[in-house]
Amino acid sequence: MDDVQNDQKDSLRSVLLRRWRWFTRLIKLVVICFVIYHSPRLTRLKAVRDWPLENVFDGLAGQISSGSATWDWFGPIVYQDLLIKTSDGMPLLAVDRLEVNRNPLRLVLQQHDLGCIRLEGARLSTAVWDGGSTIETVLDPWIEKVSQSNQQESAQSPTDNADTEIVFGDTSNHITGTVEIVDATIELTDLRHGDVWLLDDIAAVI
Repeated sequence: MDDVQNDQKDSLRSVLLRRWRWFTRLIKLVVICFVIYHSPRLTRLKAVRDWPLENVFDGLAGQISSGSATWDWFGPIVYQDLLIKTSDGMPLLAVDRLEVNRNPLRLVLQQHDLGCIRLEGARLSTAVWDGGSTIETVLDPWIEKVSQSNQQESAQSPTDNADTEIVFGDTSNHITGTVEIVDATIELTDLRHGDVWLLDDIAAVI
């Protein structure tokens, strides 16, 4: 009789243990889904919202930062008060509002298709001299690093790249998209002649 009761207790304990394991797994899954869904709200933290910018512009001879950002898994990516500074802290490019009309989920799945990038209220301040300019000094190291990265990828899989060029018209390995500029201002300082040029109300689609 005692053996039967012990077997029943062990069986009940085993069932309860299995149910508890499934319950804890369900709780963990709910917590993970909750964190993933609400992760765009972490853009309140400067280190989080600026991390994608720093990775995209890795190699930039300067600093890039933003005042705020709005991410939505199924909506556009918006940055407010975007600022690029030179290595000595001088403002190079300030943008009131930058919007990427691709949501984060689509960018993860289609990394080379940026869609339309809209820049509102951009202000570029650059100086030019014999053999160079401020914008070249800041951007050239980044452009060179991107070019080297593309060359390495091409060298590692020449057959795949050749096939891709035939099938997709050389688009899948290159970043595609358009840039829409609205209400931009360019301040150009010519150090050779001491002239300053100001262009405002610039609108263009690239």
